[in-house]
Amino acid sequence: MKLPHILQAVYTSPWAITREGWSAVHQIIKAHAIGQPVPKLEADPATDFFGNPLPKMRVTDAGVAIIPICGTLMNHAGLLEKMCGACSYDDIRHDLDTALTVRALQKIVLHIDSPGGTCSGSQEVADKISRIRESGVRIEAVTDSQICSAAYNLAAGCNSISCTKTSVVGSIGVIIALLDESLAYEMQGLSRDLITSGPLKGTGFPGTTLSPEQRAYLQGTVDAYFKMFRAHVLRYRPTNDESMQGQVFIGEQAYDAGLVDELIEDVASVLNVDSEDVLDE
Repeated sequence: MKLPHILQAVYTSPWAITREGWSAVHQIIKAHAIGQPVPKLEADPATDFFGNPLPKMRVTDAGVAIIPICGTLMNHAGLLEKMCGACSYDDIRHDLDTALTVRALQKIVLHIDSPGGTCSGSQEVADKISRIRESGVRIEAVTDSQICSAAYNLAAGCNSISCTKTSVVGSIGVIIALLDESLAYEMQGLSRDLITSGPLKGTGFPGTTLSPEQRAYLQGTVDAYFKMFRAHVLRYRPTNDESMQGQVFIGEQAYDAGLVDELIEDVASVLNVDSEDVLDE
């Protein structure tokens, strides 16, 4: 994903993500914009820019396929985005397909630590997870950190969702975060004048302010994505609209709201950490 595409995704596309998650993406873009050096990328790096290991799918000798879903979710994320902490929907799909080929597969566990991400790509993966469940393969979601927004969309269709008592769950909703630079342009004695083929062309263009018609257009986009998100959650989870106002729930609150099925002390037993790995890729 090239920089112009990243800018478009961050500042004009709808996201299902927490405020903190979007801010983290925004800070990466700012650092790149001021010329912060980018390390040379390896073809298949083992660590991110900060030296932290990049999580990989593994299968234990007990027949449990553990798929990590960590970081900001993006459709067709490139190597640079992954090393900055993104998780590609493509990789999740690949891991799911690989898990289904495992002999004597007992279940799939999604180990999630994600604030959410782009709406684009989210529902397709969520539907794939639901189809796996409906095919008779048990699939679970677990976290000791966060399952929020688009990440919760993925988890909703699992057979079960478990979290620790301090985990953050929810943030069910959609957002478009536009950067209005019109005042900054004005302070520099500049103004942006767009010549477009229609009133909605150029919506959110840098240096402009939204017209009422453009704002209604973007609200319609947000509403369309949320309609899919809401329907998917209500199909599989015993919750209600009051729990889908964009708020997050901590541990027991998430359980009471019907967003998780079980509170656990830690993820070790769920992930079978004492079992020997028979696949590590």
